[in-house]
Amino acid sequence: MSERGVATSSFMFMRIVGQSVGAALFGAVLNFDLYRRAPEAGDLVNRLLNPGLRRTLGTAELASLSDAIASSLHLVFVLACVAAAVTLVLAWALPAALSPTRSLAGGKAQS
Repeated sequence: MSERGVATSSFMFMRIVGQSVGAALFGAVLNFDLYRRAPEAGDLVNRLLNPGLRRTLGTAELASLSDAIASSLHLVFVLACVAAAVTLVLAWALPAALSPTRSLAGGKAQS
């Protein structure tokens, strides 16, 4: 019972670290794939994010940028699905003896 706080704080810390690393990795994949699909997109994305400069983009530039961003986001979601599937398989492969819902003393819950 005295270790519950340590376990909770460790869990929350690792969760935050995982979210930060995941966001950084998926952001890097998005940026790399966007650059690969449209090398000129760096300046266009900056113009797209600025409301005043957004009006200066032509319809052809907007369509090209929209397609590149959509394709790059699609890759990010595919990689996220693959990571989720791998995690599910690894969790399913864990031995039943590690289950927190099973007791060590013949099926009776410990108090």
